[in-house]
This record gives sequence, C-alpha cells and structure tokens, in this order.
Amino acid sequence: MNTLKKFLHARRLLFAQLLLAAFVVVSIVGAYRWFSYSQPMRDGDFPSASESLAADRAMVLYDAALVYYQHEKYDLAFKVL
Repeated sequence: MNTLKKFLHARRLLFAQLLLAAFVVVSIVGAYRWFSYSQPMRDGDFPSASESLAADRAMVLYDAALVYYQHEKYDLAFKVL
C-alpha cells in the first residue's frame, strides 16, 4: 500500500495533465457536435445538420419530413422519408 501511495504521489502532475487533456478533448468534441449538429437542428437547418459527422441522419430526415408535413408540403415530406 505504501508503494502505491508513493507511486501515485510521484506522478500526480502527470495524472493531472492527463485529466486536463481528456477534458479538453471532450470539450472540443462537444463544441463540434453543438455547432455542427445540435444548433442547425434547433434552427431547422436540416441539410447542414445532416452533413455533420456527429449527425443521426435518420433523426434529421425524420424531423425534416415532420416539419414539411406540418407546413402541408406533403410531396416534400414523402420525398424526404
């Protein structure tokens, strides 16, 4: 147990740096997902949302078809589905 404590204590800076790097990577991925998928979906910009690498393409197409249907554009809704 003492050896483990010494090992962790000696490398605490390395662990902190690894944790910080993981946080930065997760934050970048989250920001990319927000600006390339979530924000366009919220604004109704379905074509640009479907081009995102983070997109759930089936959900984008379903939401686009639903919006077209609600605006009584049945041909477009059928084409999207």
